Amino acid sequence: MSLAGIGQATATSGFTYAAPDKDHKAGDIFTGNYQTRYMMGNNGQERAWYNTAELKGKNRAHSWRLGANIWWMLPKDDNSSAMFTHTVEKDPMWLNLGGQQSFAWNVGGEYYDMNELKTALYASDDWQVTNRLWLSGGIRLEYYKLGGRNAMAWGNTAGTEIAHPENMRTTGWTLKDATLTPQNHKFFLPAVAFSGRYTIAQGFGILFEGIYTKQAAGSPNFAGSNMPNTDAINTYFGNAGLFWNTSWMKLVSQFSYIKKTNYQRNVQFTNPNNPNEVATLPTAYAVQTTGWTTDVVLTPFKGFNFHGLLTLQSPKFKDFDLSATFSDGSKGEYSFSDNYTTGVSKVIVELDPSYMFSKFRVWASLRYQSKQYINRTNSLYFKGRWETFAGVDYKLNNHVNFGLQFVNLFNQKGASGSIASADLVTETSQFDHYLMSGSYIRPFTVELATHINF
Repeated sequence: MSLAGIGQATATSGFTYAAPDKDHKAGDIFTGNYQTRYMMGNNGQERAWYNTAELKGKNRAHSWRLGANIWWMLPKDDNSSAMFTHTVEKDPMWLNLGGQQSFAWNVGGEYYDMNELKTALYASDDWQVTNRLWLSGGIRLEYYKLGGRNAMAWGNTAGTEIAHPENMRTTGWTLKDATLTPQNHKFFLPAVAFSGRYTIAQGFGILFEGIYTKQAAGSPNFAGSNMPNTDAINTYFGNAGLFWNTSWMKLVSQFSYIKKTNYQRNVQFTNPNNPNEVATLPTAYAVQTTGWTTDVVLTPFKGFNFHGLLTLQSPKFKDFDLSATFSDGSKGEYSFSDNYTTGVSKVIVELDPSYMFSKFRVWASLRYQSKQYINRTNSLYFKGRWETFAGVDYKLNNHVNFGLQFVNLFNQKGASGSIASADLVTETSQFDHYLMSGSYIRPFTVELATHINF
């Protein structure tokens, strides 16, 4: 929601304290930084009837199955929304705006009453070709029919044609003011998967896998006022690598490729010439990554276990081009294609040693993630960081366990989040000492837990 975020209140902004504290009385005027949050009350129901019939067979070389699905679903959602605001400080105080603790009611209201019918046929087979070669493959063919009604305002996916202005989400909007718009869509959705393993020598060999799926828009895509993009969502996945198993080691190292098309998001963009103007635009783009992952489990002596993982990847936006026009007449053509995706690290490391003796287990978990980009132009980023955990577990008996756990052993700092106003800029000096909201890793914490199992 473009209304959410951090702002600066003046004496005429209309914010007052909702409750007293040691320095203020309820009703006192508030000035300073405030945080606005978005909340939604969900009122939904789901009625469904799932039917699956399957025929299986097995012999020395093959393990196969043939099946059919008939799934009938009646999902419905009637969701209200509102905004509320609090101060930006330790132990924040709730604020009133215009004398009310919440505002902008139903500017994000959602509604749909849909019916879905999914009919599918599928088949798969696991084939032990030789003592060294194992193959598996399957296919699923689905006919997906989606119908019902919602409260859509826009008549096209670009958000330029208003078909039902009474369905525009404005403050106080309700279904009593709306025109319910019928929906009827049909999709053919195939999915194919195959995998294999070839043993070159005892415990050593080759792994490979490939998957293709086609998906379509579902009922939740019709919840808002925008016409969703109903183009196919294609996912391509493939990997190949080596495995090596011994009495004290299990190792898999493989390369992967993943691409998913037609990610649909309503994205907020800030006018580069006016930070107070925010435009919400429907977007559709693809995400693609190639990577290399090595995963190993070591058990060199009794009681000791070590798990390690290293992932190197290159997650990027693809086919992400848009045009934005703002109220001051400024217009820009933007492309984020081949930029790195936000909030995803290119390097991930996991180190998990543990040692068991008697009734005790001593363990640690160290996880590293490299820098993560904050904005889509990749000009701002969070530095890489370690997240560390450790603990001692004691098993009293089969029913009672005790645990002492340490969180963030080195009390490192770390954050994740985004700055929407930075998405269309490459010059970052204006964001020095920028105040933003996000998610932060926990400080150093000691926890004592007791688990009782019956």
